[in-house]
Amino acid sequence: MVNPVEGQATGITRTPKKEQDNQAINIKTTRKTKPLPNSSPCIFFQQEVTIPGNETTASYTKIATGKPKVNDNIAWVNYAKAIGIILVVYGHVARGLFNAGIKIDEMSFKIIDNIIYSFHMPLFFFLSGLFFFGSLEKRGKAGLIFSKIDTIVYPYLLWSLIQGFIEVILSSYTNGSTSYSEVLSLFWKPRAQFWFLYALFVCFITASITINKKDCQFLATATIISSMLYLFQYNIPYIFPLSFIPRYFIFFVFGIFFKNVLDLFPLNPRLTLPTSTALFITIQYLSNFTSFPQKNHMLMSLATALVSIYFIVTLSKSLSKKRVCWLSSIGAASMPIYVMHTLIASGGRIALQKFLGIENVMLHLALGCTCGVMIPLAAVRFHFLFRLPMSDWLRKKPTPLKPPPKQPRQTDNAL
Repeated sequence: MVNPVEGQATGITRTPKKEQDNQAINIKTTRKTKPLPNSSPCIFFQQEVTIPGNETTASYTKIATGKPKVNDNIAWVNYAKAIGIILVVYGHVARGLFNAGIKIDEMSFKIIDNIIYSFHMPLFFFLSGLFFFGSLEKRGKAGLIFSKIDTIVYPYLLWSLIQGFIEVILSSYTNGSTSYSEVLSLFWKPRAQFWFLYALFVCFITASITINKKDCQFLATATIISSMLYLFQYNIPYIFPLSFIPRYFIFFVFGIFFKNVLDLFPLNPRLTLPTSTALFITIQYLSNFTSFPQKNHMLMSLATALVSIYFIVTLSKSLSKKRVCWLSSIGAASMPIYVMHTLIASGGRIALQKFLGIENVMLHLALGCTCGVMIPLAAVRFHFLFRLPMSDWLRKKPTPLKPPPKQPRQTDNAL
């Protein structure tokens, strides 16, 4: 048996020292690694000690105490995704309770709701933009778009239909009614939380067409232009799906620009976290407790979102230093949680309120948020529910009837 905390082996039979003299001892050590996405892996060592001439074999497992090297420029992203998806789940659960008529303090609900919705979805556009150039350089424009069909379009189509049909069947128990025609209009009218996946795919296509230079000056210009589109979005005619660009493309571009700057000037959380925390508190106070936003609504909403994103970035980089594995695991599962949590939380609310008659708001919040996160975590292993290589089928070339003739071997040399 093994004590995994102290790394000590128990229950091992040892050969007396006098019988071990002048004998060769064979030691076989096997290293096993159980990685966590974008986080520190757990490393185990399986060791077998065999003494020739004896049947005694000592076998035990110990956990490496040293911290493996992790790319901090990547590790913190899962922590930011975890914070963002937890806020998404809480926001949807709280709004569901409020709309269902469950007694909840209205003032505190509105303040928390305003804070969360001021930045939590812009945060995900920002995080998506961070690795745009990395994917573009790796796959090219066509490959990038096809890869997003696998990871964005497929879960959008699948879960829009699953959630939509369930809402139609249970419409008598939910907060709103849904028809089959609304569910099947997903190609031109995204529903519920799935609008984000639709808008994100539009942002990737737009960026693939318009942004092709990894240059700070060019990215700064793109950031300024997208900022102007955001500030004057209500003066732009509504054309679906292009209407997503003025509203959300700025945060995607900001992620691209931020990644380029971050590579040149890495952040030190010890210095930036106190500053970003003070800025976050200040901007949220001005946004929710003063009349300033009424005079400068769009400018204030943009500033609030960007400052709040900066705060989450510095907080996440600080958390990544502490290696909070469970939080990183939640971030790695943000897609399953996003597409599944509404069904799970709504089902829990209906069961408690309609069938059990329970309307305790704290119980609803705790159960809805916990199940909305943990159940999708258990479903992560079923990859076909969240990702499917549709692009391979779309790009698959027909198999020729005859094998192609062998080509002469090519080399890198001129001769």
